[in-house]
Amino acid sequence: MGEFFKGLLDKAADIIKAVQNRWGLAALGFLIFGVLEFLLFRNAPEEHKLLVLAMFAACFLVIMVLVVVFAPKSKPDLVPMPDMSPPPGPGLPPPGMTPPLVGSRDKTALGKQAAAKLAEGERLNIAGQNERARAAYGDALAVFKQVDDRLGQGHVLAGLGDLESKLGRNDEARTAYGEAIAVYKHENYRLGQANVLTGLGNLESKLGRNDQARDAFSEAIALYKQENKQENSRLGQANVLTGLGKLESKLGRNDQARAAFSEAITLYRQIDDRLGQANVLARLGDLERTLGRHDQARDAFSEAIAFFRQINNRLGEANVLSGLGDLENKLGRNDQARAAYGDAIALYKQIHNRLGQANVLSGLGDLESNLDHYDQARAAYGDAIALYRQIHNRLGQADVLRGLGDLEHTIGRPDQARDAFSEAITLQAD
Repeated sequence: MGEFFKGLLDKAADIIKAVQNRWGLAALGFLIFGVLEFLLFRNAPEEHKLLVLAMFAACFLVIMVLVVVFAPKSKPDLVPMPDMSPPPGPGLPPPGMTPPLVGSRDKTALGKQAAAKLAEGERLNIAGQNERARAAYGDALAVFKQVDDRLGQGHVLAGLGDLESKLGRNDEARTAYGEAIAVYKHENYRLGQANVLTGLGNLESKLGRNDQARDAFSEAIALYKQENKQENSRLGQANVLTGLGKLESKLGRNDQARAAFSEAITLYRQIDDRLGQANVLARLGDLERTLGRHDQARDAFSEAIAFFRQINNRLGEANVLSGLGDLENKLGRNDQARAAYGDAIALYKQIHNRLGQANVLSGLGDLESNLDHYDQARAAYGDAIALYRQIHNRLGQADVLRGLGDLEHTIGRPDQARDAFSEAITLQAD
């Protein structure tokens, strides 16, 4: 009998522990009244057993009603209930999913922020505010990484490479260019790769790493040709051909340089890029002048000047006029040389370019000295020296002082000649 009750109590404990809702309570009540009914029914006289059964049935019915109405409606732990939580809001993951690091709306906002920082970096780079440009690029790169925008990262690295190359931070520039190329390759963005390879080629050419420069230029051209239907591709090809022409010209590979320049000019004409045409024609004029092809050089210079005037690029026009003056001076066409030098000086003054003015005045001094116009020569040399001093260009000063020393020696002023030569030697030694 004791084992019977112990088993019933164990069963009750299991029910209480496992099921805690109102139906579990009803089951527990049924168990308890069942035990009581069994005990009373067994000990009741035979004539009262029917009454005992009726009484317990009525009590059980009342308790069941009370349980159903008043018992707490907690859900059972072992039976899953449907999820009644509200649906996720915008930018939130569904229940049970790991939330992303950045929500969709936040990602869009951060992407715009990064693009704005990139644009700011480009603007500051062009304006020569180099430290601020580097900081803006750094901010843009950090945000593009946060939102996992790989193309954005590539654009920043390309701009950063251009900045570091301009500042002579060559290792940093090469690293940035290399990372940009890797990103663009991963994203299969061939125009981006080609653009950065062009910058890398220019960097390597500047450093005298000629084979690496040529390899970069050649790879860039191949990539541009794969995208030949796009106008940007032709512009890119023209730019890289210009760089390749400069490299070949520096190495004395004149036929290759002329071919590269000519092809670049053709591409610039196809897309009506007058600035590009003007720049390459100026380079071609320098090449032809070096090779003694004076008529071809004059034609190239004249065409370049016309393009620079059309787009109101006074610096470009002044530079080419300076080269044309040197050419005419060399050929003994003194009036034409003087006119070209005078126009160049006027343009340099308009844009406050003291280095350009000083360079042209030095050439003008040589011209006047050769013509025995000593006063004019001395005046030109003196103005050039003053401008070089203002911009702390010691080599420029030394070069003009040597010319001035030759002039003073020629006209029999040995003391002034000695002073000029001594000062030139001191400046070069420092």
